[in-house]
Amino acid sequence: MNRTTIASVIGLVLLLALIAAGLALTKSYFNAKELQALLDSAAERGIGYEVQIHNPWTGDYSFHPEAD
Repeated sequence: MNRTTIASVIGLVLLLALIAAGLALTKSYFNAKELQALLDSAAERGIGYEVQIHNPWTGDYSFHPEAD
């Protein structure tokens, strides 16, 4: 492999890593906004809840309101 090919492969790998990081940050941002809306709504209604964060990098979570 020549230098141009190696540089192209490295550039492609870095581009893919940047895209993956951007997608993870975007998912984390929108999951945080969605969870905050759920928490605010539950607080306004006086409903208890349980929240479990499954993945801190992406913000994946479970939200379980208390049954009446």
